[in-house]
Amino acid sequence: MSERGFTLIELMVVTAIVGILAAVAVASYQRYVTRAYVVEALTITGDVKVKVEDYFGYLGEFPESNADLNLPLPAEISSNAVAAVGVGAEGAIHVEFAADVNAELSGRILSMRPSIPEAGNANVVMWLCGYNDPAQGMRVFGANLTNVDTRSLPASCRARTAIEGG
Repeated sequence: MSERGFTLIELMVVTAIVGILAAVAVASYQRYVTRAYVVEALTITGDVKVKVEDYFGYLGEFPESNADLNLPLPAEISSNAVAAVGVGAEGAIHVEFAADVNAELSGRILSMRPSIPEAGNANVVMWLCGYNDPAQGMRVFGANLTNVDTRSLPASCRARTAIEGG
């Protein structure tokens, strides 16, 4: 009677293949989770951006702090992934990620900067996210303090050269 089964080598090859596939899947999932945290941060800035735009529309200048907009202190605007949302000089919004969110975002900052047309309707405010370059003819306000890895940012927050270059 002949017994048929798998040899030790065949089992080791299958185990190695499964291990490689698992490693790739885990890395992809971690990148997905990191980007989800960034999207959460962008969502939190939505109401703050509207307040900055309203302030600019009424006064013709950008606010310098959360207090100018009657917003809570930066640390009081937070979520699971976000430690603080603050308005800085010239209306720039800076989102600080929580220390325990994940190793890639821990303590990092993502900036949203307002920009207006150099000519024409100055009440139109467009926002630059992260490393994104301004559109031609736009004047950008505020400092970009972004220090998040570009691979973790959505395309709208990466510099055009980074998008085109890969």
